[in-house]
Amino acid sequence: MSTPLSGSQLLYFVRTAEAGQISRAAASLHIAQPALSSAIMRLERNLGVELFNRHPRGVSLTHAGVLLYDKATIVLRAREDAASTAQALARSYGSTIEVGFLGALPQLIAPGVIERFAALRPDAAVTFRELQFPTTATADWIARVDVALCFSPAVQAGIRMHVLREEPRCVLMHVGHPLARKRTLLVEDVLDEMFCGLHPSVDQDWAGFWSLDDHRGGPPSHVTRDEVTGYMGVAAAAAATGCIGVLPVTIADSIVGRTGPLVATPIGDAAPASCALAWSASAEGALTAALVKMAIQECAERERGPLAA
Repeated sequence: MSTPLSGSQLLYFVRTAEAGQISRAAASLHIAQPALSSAIMRLERNLGVELFNRHPRGVSLTHAGVLLYDKATIVLRAREDAASTAQALARSYGSTIEVGFLGALPQLIAPGVIERFAALRPDAAVTFRELQFPTTATADWIARVDVALCFSPAVQAGIRMHVLREEPRCVLMHVGHPLARKRTLLVEDVLDEMFCGLHPSVDQDWAGFWSLDDHRGGPPSHVTRDEVTGYMGVAAAAAATGCIGVLPVTIADSIVGRTGPLVATPIGDAAPASCALAWSASAEGALTAALVKMAIQECAERERGPLAA
C-alpha cells in the first residue's frame, strides 16, 4: 500500500518544478541543496517513476512529473486556501480588525472612517498592513487582511466589494516630460508613451487597468525594464527614466507632495478608478461589517456636504 504524499514533499516537488533548478528551489525553501536533492530522489523512489529529467542547466518535468505537478498545485492551493480561511475566521471572531491599504494611508484614502470607527468601537483594536500590488487572485490577496482599502480591485468570486467613490486616473511623470506642460491629458496622448514596467508576478488584469489596456485593447508597446511591486517604485522609475505611470489621483497627489521632480496630470477621458473596500465573503466578521457600514455612511455624508439635512 502506497504512503500518502506529505505536504512538504508536494511543496519541494512544486518549487523544484517551477524553479527549474534544484539549487534555486533550495534557496527559495531555505534548505540545503543536498537535502532537497535527497528529498526529490526519495519521492521518485517511493512513487516508482522519474519526475525530473536532469540536464546540465537544471531539471525539467517528465511526463509523469507534469501529471503530478497539475495535481500537486491544486492540493497546495487548497491547503493555502484552508489556512487563509481559518486565519480570517479566527480574526473575525476576535476583538482585532486588520485593515489593509495599498499606496496611501487609510486616513487619506477614506478620511474620517478609521477615526470614527475607533471612537464608536473602543473595544476593537485596529491594526494595519501595507499591501503590495496584487500578485494573486483578488480573493487570495484580500484574505491576508479583514478588509482592504484599494483602487479598482479585480472583481472575482469569493470577495465582496463596496465602491466608496470614483476618481480620475492620472499620469505621474517627471516635470521635464513633454506631457507635463499640459493641465489635462487625453487617453490618446499617453497610449504610446513608455510605461513603467511591473513585476511579472503582478496580476495581469489589475495591471492592465493601470496601463490603460481597457482603452488600448492590449498592453503597452513600450515598457521599461523595471519590475516594480508598489506605487513608490512607479514614482522612482518615473523620476529616473522619464517613463510614465498611471495612478489614482489620491495616490499620485500624495506622492507628488513628497517628491520634487514629479507632477501628476489627470486623464480627462479615461474611465475613472474606483476607491473600494474589499473583503472576503467567507470570513466577514462583526467588526468588518461595522467598519464597512461606517465607511459607507462617512462617504455619503461627505458627498452631501455640510449643508445636508
